[in-house]
Amino acid sequence: VADLQKKQATLGGTGPGSSIVIYPTVMNSLLGTKFKIITGYKSSKAVFLAMERGEIEARSGSITSIHKTFPKWMSEKKLNFIAQIGLERDAEIPDAPLLVELAQSEEQKKIMSLISSPGQLGHPYLLPPGVAAERVAFARKAFNAVMADPVFLADIKKSKVDISPIKGEVIQKIISDVVNAPKDIVAKARKAAGKDK
Repeated sequence: VADLQKKQATLGGTGPGSSIVIYPTVMNSLLGTKFKIITGYKSSKAVFLAMERGEIEARSGSITSIHKTFPKWMSEKKLNFIAQIGLERDAEIPDAPLLVELAQSEEQKKIMSLISSPGQLGHPYLLPPGVAAERVAFARKAFNAVMADPVFLADIKKSKVDISPIKGEVIQKIISDVVNAPKDIVAKARKAAGKDK
């Protein structure tokens, strides 16, 4: 990150509203990195191919996406990870700091936490409003049991799909924190992400 605050690096993206553009935009706005963001690529895979061709030097994306598109990049250690989004560091890249860990103030930490929240949610399972608390508890217990089931985990391993289940209570807190975020933090997060234009 310190190097990126001194030297420009070209980074590819699809469009201004995509997560692969928002996170480096936030890093430029709040941390002073010098990503030159080149948008207009038709897909996430096209950004990977541009990186492989040397058109760009960097991109934002998920480890799952790397494993699916260019699995050897991970095993052959062809990538340098600058930062990561989420609640905790991924076991595959334990040395890459979380975006919130790079915050230089408490306010920045709140902004980065808010901006990181979609990445923390992943693909949540939802129930409609008004479902009885005991049914919610039952659904959460069943979900947690499936996520720990050895047969299920063996099938997942065979299919080479990455899963990182998050308990329902944690998801509920993330959503509550986002919905109840102070207006000034929301405004500053929008500005940092380039959404106030």
